[in-house]
Amino acid sequence: DAIVYNVGMSIAIACMSMVGQCYGAGLMDRIKKTVTVSAIYATVASLSLGTIVVIFSGQLLDIMTDSPAVIEIGKEQLLVVCFTHFITSIMEVLSFSLRALKRPNCTMVVGFICGFGIRTLWVTVIWQLLGGAVSTLYFAYGVSAFCAMVTYAIIFIRVMRKEKALV
Repeated sequence: DAIVYNVGMSIAIACMSMVGQCYGAGLMDRIKKTVTVSAIYATVASLSLGTIVVIFSGQLLDIMTDSPAVIEIGKEQLLVVCFTHFITSIMEVLSFSLRALKRPNCTMVVGFICGFGIRTLWVTVIWQLLGGAVSTLYFAYGVSAFCAMVTYAIIFIRVMRKEKALV
């Protein structure tokens, strides 16, 4: 699952560089296009690679263990996590774009609230209410990433409106 995550993350880092250059040059329309294209690339790459990992999850996990029970648990985890990494990839594109737009504090606060707060709430409350099954535990990643992605998108839109007003 780290391989799938790193592909989306690398696209987000490349996006940050482009957004920073466009921001410095005052090309606000290009920032929007860069973020949109990067989010699309990250989504396609994450879903494609995630699908490959899920298809070959049995073979990949067989490298790590001989236990059929562990392999089944691993398959469940990979199924949920690999198919939700596209959300994480979009979240990272938006997060890194905000950093390039000189808004690092909001990314830190949102990252903490969603990465720690929502996941802690999920494990201590929601997961228990859903019966405590291991498979429902993995959804904490997707849920927290989705909340962060939506929050970053709202902040990004507001920042872009504010910056356009200044130009």
